[in-house]
Amino acid sequence: MPRKWTHNRAYKQAQYQQSRYRPTSFGYDSLGLSFDRVIRIRLVLVCIAVFCLALVARLYALQAYGSERWKLLALKQHQTTLEVMEPRASVADRNGQILAYSVPRVSLGIHPNLVQQPEKWSEALSLILDRPPSQIEAILKSQSRFAWLARSITKSQAEQVKQTKLPGLEFIQEYKREYPLGTLAGNLIGRIGADGQGLSGVELAFNHLLKADSYQLNLRRDARGQLVAPSRKQQTIFDATLAAASVDEVGNPRTMINQSEDLELTIDSSIQAIVEAEFVQGLSDTKAKRIFGTILDADSGEILALAQTPSYDPNQPLQDLSELRNAVIEDSFEPGSTLKPLVAALALDHAVATPNETIDCEQGRFRIGRHLIEDVHPLGIASFGDILVRSSNVGITKIGQRLGKEQLYHGIKSLGFGSLSGV
Repeated sequence: MPRKWTHNRAYKQAQYQQSRYRPTSFGYDSLGLSFDRVIRIRLVLVCIAVFCLALVARLYALQAYGSERWKLLALKQHQTTLEVMEPRASVADRNGQILAYSVPRVSLGIHPNLVQQPEKWSEALSLILDRPPSQIEAILKSQSRFAWLARSITKSQAEQVKQTKLPGLEFIQEYKREYPLGTLAGNLIGRIGADGQGLSGVELAFNHLLKADSYQLNLRRDARGQLVAPSRKQQTIFDATLAAASVDEVGNPRTMINQSEDLELTIDSSIQAIVEAEFVQGLSDTKAKRIFGTILDADSGEILALAQTPSYDPNQPLQDLSELRNAVIEDSFEPGSTLKPLVAALALDHAVATPNETIDCEQGRFRIGRHLIEDVHPLGIASFGDILVRSSNVGITKIGQRLGKEQLYHGIKSLGFGSLSGV
């Protein structure tokens, strides 16, 4: 290698080392960086500063102008309100025999939009809830915010479902209505719907007295949508929701209901049972389609029994709306001979007849214009009392004629005929 070339190379390297520390006007800074690189670094620093300023401005705008809107959205996602129902009041007969009461149950809700692999979960839940997997899978695939998965499940079922750790589950305390005497007075007592509202009978007529109160419980949700109790008190309520379902097979209805709001009926369940048993036998003997009737206390007018056959069991699922019909109250029919005592009472009230007088019943045949009034059991001269006892059509017709059509009409109207009963 030539000596001169080596000398020149060493000279250039020394000159380069000195140039690294020369002023930037020669194209290098004090660190040995080129002028272009300095410009690029400064541009990056400026961009970062602008981004930080924009971020601060955006945060300020959100805090100053849009805070309420975003706050409401956050609360909607992370907070919820759970309605906790009190038990519905019970129904008893005149002797305190319970005819309807509420039993604690747990109902199962789900947030389908939080569920992944619905096919897998539906198979597991179907074994616990005793429902077809296809039904459960359809609910889990609905992608709605909330859906009922099962209503009124037992404590054992609730515990098994809880152990699956399915995301989006909600255990909500409800009450199931029980009718311990089954079909006895079934149409009279009626039943309630899934949401606790009366559908028929006493349950509907006195729903305003029997319906359960409720209160709101404010709760938080976690990232998976699960309810989180923010306090020890509310956690206790959560635990009680499952614990309450332990009284689900037998239990003592007296301790499970609000006794101060119980509804006591005038009917006597023993008399009601006898009447219904006779109706069942009568239905078999006469091959009739239906038998119904009422037993009243003659002194007070209280209803002791109000029965119809066939009846239905309100504990069983409703097959047809016609089952809810109470023929004694809802069906209309001609009063017939039941109207005779009322006509006699109006005659006495208006002093057009006396209890001790006698009336000629025409041997059971009496013509008025083109109409012939006849008696099944013909009478001649009969007393006022005999006319009622023998149910004489002719005798009551003559008494009604004394009243005249105006007094007879207004009298019958005053007794409630032709008016709504309010039932």
